[in-house]
Amino acid sequence: MSKVRFSITMSIDGYIAGPNPSLENPLGEGGEQLHEWALALEAWRRSGLGRAGRLVLCGRMEPGYRAVLEPLLAQPGVEVRAHVADPTGLLRESDALVLPSLEEGSALVTYEARACGAVLLVSDHTGACARHGHDALVHRAGDVAELTRHLRSLVDEPALLRTLRANSLADIGNLTWDAAADALLAAYAEVLQRPASLRGR
Repeated sequence: MSKVRFSITMSIDGYIAGPNPSLENPLGEGGEQLHEWALALEAWRRSGLGRAGRLVLCGRMEPGYRAVLEPLLAQPGVEVRAHVADPTGLLRESDALVLPSLEEGSALVTYEARACGAVLLVSDHTGACARHGHDALVHRAGDVAELTRHLRSLVDEPALLRTLRANSLADIGNLTWDAAADALLAAYAEVLQRPASLRGR
């Protein structure tokens, strides 16, 4: 029997990778976004919140992603918006921002969400300034079960949602560009106080 080699790439969790996969980039171009959307959608499905809640996905889907995600996109409560003209307005009317990033440098949207009163439900790879259980719920990257529990907890425990939101809003003054500049200047000043022989340590 002859062998057939398919020109399709699939991840270990069964989702097709992005275009142009390679040894250096096994998930392909934009492949991580596909998996992040799949993680959020699967957690939403498991949570059972679609009957009364709404999960809004924002951003343009790469060609072919919709076909792969269609079974999850078709579930109750899911809405896809390719373009959002007023993202702060959407964040202000949302209870939470779900960002299950597998890899992220620093997510500016998490700062915007906090300023708008949306509680962060993010992965530990998001780069968000947040403390689990204090002003956010942080799950291990790729852990759908944990994200599912976090989604459910905001509905099952209204007091938790209120507390997380209040703590998050109370600290937003420390998340401004001015506050970041002050912290950087303080770090430089501390280093300059050290003896010259210790400054490189």
